[in-house]
Amino acid sequence: QGTLFGRNTAGGALRYTSRKPTNEFEGHVKASVGSFDRNDLVGTVNLPLTDTLATRLSYAKKHRDGYILRVVDGQYTGDDNSQAVRGQLRWQPNERLDVLFAADKVTTFDNGTGTTIPAYSTADLYPGALYTAAATPPPAVTALRRATAPGATTANFAAGSQAADFARYLATDQYSTYGGTPDRNNFRSKSASLAISYELSDSLTFKSMSGYSNNDQRMYQDWDRTPIVLF
Repeated sequence: QGTLFGRNTAGGALRYTSRKPTNEFEGHVKASVGSFDRNDLVGTVNLPLTDTLATRLSYAKKHRDGYILRVVDGQYTGDDNSQAVRGQLRWQPNERLDVLFAADKVTTFDNGTGTTIPAYSTADLYPGALYTAAATPPPAVTALRRATAPGATTANFAAGSQAADFARYLATDQYSTYGGTPDRNNFRSKSASLAISYELSDSLTFKSMSGYSNNDQRMYQDWDRTPIVLF
């Protein structure tokens, strides 16, 4: 599997293969509804255009409101707003030649993954670097550190007792967080491919595969889940 799909799949791989257009008319539609205003729609239709030409069109939409409240600004994370459309055109003029053109577009806009932090460790890298507890002599409480750690004192830095500062930002329940930086995940993708297959003989097939892909993703999330700018 590492040879076929890349070194990171040595422990297992899932491969998705889209159905190709056929010479039969068929299709399906699936809709789902749920809590937090969830509404999903998935549909596919296969259309034979001629005896040798067929097309297959697919569409998917997913929507769900967020379920983790950001206390600092009232926004919700964990929402889902995505759409995907895919079109395929297949030409089979004879039994030996098969030409398949496919194109797709995917867009996703949401407020980031819904996560909460139930506890903090003062030995972690970022809190330790912020408070510099091991510094000798202990650093002064500068204006910057007062802004990032409200209520901190020189004694806090000297003793490394920053636990109290972080404890105030623990979520009150499993559906709220005190994360400071607004979360965002914006993703756009479009691609096209052309696959040509020709059977030279019963035991030998020539294949040509060409493709184009363009992806743009902007994602940021306040993983430490405090108003302090740490990670």
